[in-house]
Amino acid sequence: MFRIIFFILQAVFFFFFVLWLVRHPGMIDIDWLDYHLEMPIALFLGAAFLVFLTSLFLFKILRSIWLIPGKFRDRYNLYDRKKAHVNLMAAISAYENENLERAYKLLNPALQNLETKPIATFFASLIAQKQGKVSEVQMYLTELTRLSGGESLGYQRL
Repeated sequence: MFRIIFFILQAVFFFFFVLWLVRHPGMIDIDWLDYHLEMPIALFLGAAFLVFLTSLFLFKILRSIWLIPGKFRDRYNLYDRKKAHVNLMAAISAYENENLERAYKLLNPALQNLETKPIATFFASLIAQKQGKVSEVQMYLTELTRLSGGESLGYQRL
């Protein structure tokens, strides 16, 4: 509703401005570096408005071109996050089916992603504990305490 009222006010202002320009014609006289330019005020304002719209259009085009690499990066990060989540779920399923080697192999992409790393590290320590590898369990739990996500999970001094 506010936008509609604002648009109507702009249109009314523009109408009265054009009406004023018609009733009060004037000329602009520019002398600069031995060049002389004389034109009506309405033509000058129209040209200035056209230059403004053209520069706004070019700015939007250049901005969209500038943002293309970021969009590709975001798409790639989304793909990596999705792959990490899918592999984490597959690793949990393999762990429940007592296929520990496959679970550990599936866990690697989740260990590389920063979003899934705390849970994947804890899960890797569970796999190592079930396999009887005490040194790996200590390594993963120590790594888990260093992660900010590990602290939020409550694993601060393991």
